[in-house]
Amino acid sequence: MAKRLIVAALLAAAPVVAQAQERDLDSEPTVGKVFTGEVAEGGGPAQFLLTLRGGQAIDLTAAQVGGSDPAVKVYDAATRELIAENDDSAGSLASNVRLFSETNRRVRIEVSNAAVDPTPGPMRFDLVLRPSDYRPKPPRDIVIGQDYTGTLERGDEQLFRFHGERGQQWNFGLNAALESSLDPALEVFSGNRAAGEPLGRDDDGGGGLNSKLAFVVPQAGDFVLRAYAVGSSEGGYTLTTTREQAAPPAKLADIGLDTPATGTISAGAREHLYRLSAAARQALLANPGPLVVEMNFTGESEGAVDPVLAVGFETPLGFSAAASDDDGAGNTNARVTIDGSMLTPTWLEALRIKASGFLETSGPYELKVSRPEGSD
Repeated sequence: MAKRLIVAALLAAAPVVAQAQERDLDSEPTVGKVFTGEVAEGGGPAQFLLTLRGGQAIDLTAAQVGGSDPAVKVYDAATRELIAENDDSAGSLASNVRLFSETNRRVRIEVSNAAVDPTPGPMRFDLVLRPSDYRPKPPRDIVIGQDYTGTLERGDEQLFRFHGERGQQWNFGLNAALESSLDPALEVFSGNRAAGEPLGRDDDGGGGLNSKLAFVVPQAGDFVLRAYAVGSSEGGYTLTTTREQAAPPAKLADIGLDTPATGTISAGAREHLYRLSAAARQALLANPGPLVVEMNFTGESEGAVDPVLAVGFETPLGFSAAASDDDGAGNTNARVTIDGSMLTPTWLEALRIKASGFLETSGPYELKVSRPEGSD
C-alpha cells in the first residue's frame, strides 16, 4: 500500500472564522436522502441536525463535488460529545462514518473543508444518508499475553480497552488471517472512546499489510485501541499484545538532505529518532516539494536488520506516527515519501523519523533523506 504523509487532520484545529446556521434535516424533503451543502470560503463548518430513532443505523457520507475535500464530525446535539469523525475514506477525499443509536438521539453533523491549500470560493459537497444494518461491536478488555481473533468487514472496527501506567510500553500486533484480503490498521486513543487525535497509529509496520504498534504510556490512565479495516478490505484478524517497561527515550539526532546517517539496531537500542537539520528545513522551505526517506540494511544480508520506518511529529504526549513502512524499498528495506510542500516551519521543526527493526532483527543500517529524482 502506497504511503503518503497526511497533515490535513493535524491542521483541523484552525480558528473558526464564521459559524454556519444549522439545517434541520428532519424537516427537509429529499430524494434518496441526498442533501447539497457548502462551506463558505474562510468560514466555519456547515452544520446539520438529524434525529436518529432508537435502533436506527445510517451510513453517512460527505461526498466530493468538483474535487472538494470534505471532513465530517458528528456530535451528540445535547452534550456536544464527539460520536464519530472521518476525513478521507476508502482511498478518496470523501468522508464516511457509520452511526447507530440504541435510543432516540439528536445529533449535529459538521462538515468542514479539510484541504490544506483550499481553492478560492466555497467548498461544495453532497451529504448522503443511507440506511444500514451496522451494529457496533462491544469493546473488549485486553488481558496481557492473550490473543484476540475476529472478523472485520469493509469499513469495520473493533475497540479494545486497557489501563496503562506511565512509562509502560504496550506492543500490539494486528495480523490478517491467511488468504484474507484484510488490510488491518491500529490506532490508540486516550480515554474511553476512539475519538479525537490518536496518540499513536500504524498501518503496515508489521510486515506486508499487517500492523505493529509500540505505544509508550505518557501518563497513567485509560486508553482505547482501535483495530480497523483499511479501505474496502475485509477478513479475519488476530491481535497480539505484550507489555514491558519502556526503554529510555531514543536520542534525537539531526539528519540533512542527501547526507546518509548510520546506526545499529540492537537489543539495547531498538529504535533511533531523527529530525531534519536546520539546513534541510531551510532548503525545504526555500524549495518546497516531496521528500523520500529510506532505511536500508548494510553489511551481510544474512541475519541483517529488517528495517522499519515511521514518520510523524513530536507532540506534547510524545511521538505520533503519521506514516510507516516495512518493505516498501524492496529486499526488506523501507521507504516513506513525504509531501514536504504541505509542512509549515512549525511542522518541519516537529517532524520526526523513527528507525527500528521488525520483530527482534538487529544490525547496522543507513538512513537517507533525499529529493525524488527529477524534482529539483
